[in-house]
Amino acid sequence: MTLIDWLPIILSVVSLLLLILVLKKLATPGDDTVVRSLREEFKASREETGRSARELREEVAAAQKTSNQTIIQTIGEMRKTQKDSLESVESRIKELVDSNRDRLDRLRDVLDSQIKSLQQSNEKKLDQMRETVDEKL
Repeated sequence: MTLIDWLPIILSVVSLLLLILVLKKLATPGDDTVVRSLREEFKASREETGRSARELREEVAAAQKTSNQTIIQTIGEMRKTQKDSLESVESRIKELVDSNRDRLDRLRDVLDSQIKSLQQSNEKKLDQMRETVDEKL
């Protein structure tokens, strides 16, 4: 608790002490009215201080409960946001993997066809060279 929280209690105690001092100066020995009045004032002060303390505890408990609920709600929202983000990233990675797989398949097909074409061309040239060698022989 801070000084501001204790201020009403401190003021009550100080005013009570001042009241006691004033009543002592005004009181005459054997005067039960002043003593009774002081006791009633003490009792009222204790009750008021108790009420103030109880209200303060209730207020702090309510504020703490509200804070806890807010924190729980915020954590829940953060969890949902993270889940959505992760699902988005997962989806994007899957798309990229599929896209790369398709590109690699197309590249493989192109390379296969070019290699076959090159082989056929080489075979033709080799056949031509054989024919030429056979003619020369």
